[in-house]
Amino acid sequence: MDAPDITPRRHRRTAALMASGTLAGMSFIAPSTAVAESPVSDHPEIVATAATAMEAHERWTSAGDTAAYLAFIDARDRVAAMTADALGRPSAEMVAAWADSDVDGQIAVLSAMTQLGVPWRRNARAEGEGFDCSGLTSYSWARAGVEIERSSRNQFRAAA
Repeated sequence: MDAPDITPRRHRRTAALMASGTLAGMSFIAPSTAVAESPVSDHPEIVATAATAMEAHERWTSAGDTAAYLAFIDARDRVAAMTADALGRPSAEMVAAWADSDVDGQIAVLSAMTQLGVPWRRNARAEGEGFDCSGLTSYSWARAGVEIERSSRNQFRAAA
């Protein structure tokens, strides 16, 4: 199954939303003394399930494994449902919204979800170690195979 063709505008818009920390109402910054705790940051099962989805996606795209595709869909839907529950939103709506988005966008969000709890660090883009806002968005989109600007200012300017 091929990923649907999507426009760069959609990538830029999602990147801007991720950069602002508002995608699906989630904060991607780990709690600290200066940042209020996110409702999803204390749910390690979300992180683990997002990682499972990413691994299944890799098996699906590298080997065309149908079982891996189904595992990806299942894990993606579980992450969406757990996130909705943590945010007090209707699970079915979140699952449907995620399923309706393009695969690249799904991978970018799931990649960001694997980094929940990783601390904010100025000028950082280091998996499992630290990110600033634009570092997280450029990391997440790179995992989806889409290169975007590194700085949040340029990400915002490139957004539609």
